[in-house]
Amino acid sequence: MNCRRPALVLIAAVLFGLPGGALAAEPFRSNKGISYSSVAHDPYENQLDVYAPTTLRSKPAPVVVWVHGGGWYQGNKDLVVIEKARRFTRSGYLFVSVNYRLSPRVTDADSLAPGRVRFPDQPRDVAAAVGWVDRNIADFGGDPERIVLMGHSAGGQLVSLLATRSRFLKDARVNPDQIRGVLSLDAVGLSIRLLTAPASKARSDHTKPVYWNAFGTPAENKELNRWKRASPLEYAGPRDPPFFFVVQNDEPLRIRESRRMARRLHQRIGRSVLEVPMTHRQINHHFGKLPDRIGETRRALAFVDRVVSRATSARPKG
Repeated sequence: MNCRRPALVLIAAVLFGLPGGALAAEPFRSNKGISYSSVAHDPYENQLDVYAPTTLRSKPAPVVVWVHGGGWYQGNKDLVVIEKARRFTRSGYLFVSVNYRLSPRVTDADSLAPGRVRFPDQPRDVAAAVGWVDRNIADFGGDPERIVLMGHSAGGQLVSLLATRSRFLKDARVNPDQIRGVLSLDAVGLSIRLLTAPASKARSDHTKPVYWNAFGTPAENKELNRWKRASPLEYAGPRDPPFFFVVQNDEPLRIRESRRMARRLHQRIGRSVLEVPMTHRQINHHFGKLPDRIGETRRALAFVDRVVSRATSARPKG
């Protein structure tokens, strides 16, 4: 009897969706490759995916909009997303994963073309995707009045900017009050000037062309003030939605930026900034996975539960 038990358990898991079954049903239905805009040369860059719980509650479900990282020049909506979609849909949320136009790959400052994709193209795309969610998510059982923005690395910068500089959302015909909160996973670029200014020591000179690629060279910045306009820290204030920051505990710059944001938002640092002994990559790759020993996912999910449950309050801001 004992020697047959593993086989019986595997058969039961496959047939009935028990834990460990390779064919166990996912907690979501996915609708992939939905176009939200047509401005990109490559249609894939303006697509999103919707993951809806297989069992929806009686009332519309809150929505988490995920924005991937990748230095504003790489990455896509399909990478490192399934565990996040599983965790949120099991908790009764709709989960939306978004692509956006990417800046070209760059090797040095001399290769930066004036007509390349750069700020403000990326935040405009993400805002357009949120606009699509506003107009269409009810068809999937979602509540457009309860949206949480979530992003890692460059995606963390983008969602932070949309939440603090509401002009992007307003241009996409989205009421900023619909954004109930922001999950910022080790965001890069809360203050763009620290990454791009020639005299800045926050990053080495050989990495600055990567940021000039996405946010403008010093000459381009002098013309349009792009670095300030792209910096969430320039706009953050107490009328913005609440944030929850996850940052590496050995990255002083990101810790300082997250704490400054929390103070400008009038949030308690101990409650809103979680410093973890993880790498930049691990913060993204481990989110949603079990066991959650450090508590990254548990704390973030508790934050999301809290902000979507609170009553709305007017946050008039330009």
